[in-house]
Amino acid sequence: MPEKIHVMIVEDESIVAMDLAAGLEHDGYTVSGIADNYEEALKIFTTETVDILLMDINILGRKDGVDTATALMKIRPVPLIYLTAFTDTATIERVKHTNPSAFLTKPY
Repeated sequence: MPEKIHVMIVEDESIVAMDLAAGLEHDGYTVSGIADNYEEALKIFTTETVDILLMDINILGRKDGVDTATALMKIRPVPLIYLTAFTDTATIERVKHTNPSAFLTKPY
């Protein structure tokens, strides 16, 4: 049996995160963890298996999703997919520097 793909979710809206996690698990993925801020994301990313990172841009705390993704990709590059409602030009330019695999706008 093939090993499951481990997905980490960084999302500040708990209902959205839980719905996304339930859908992923239903489709056969393993959710490594759900974080709503940089510190929690860093802890999960460094202690759990993470094969794919799903990142919201608007998260809790001083660092947003782009800052968080940048820091995590320096530790270990994994496929990065943004799930966000932020599509303004300045945000898109910041996101480009993190080399995401995809950028999906909410609602997805």
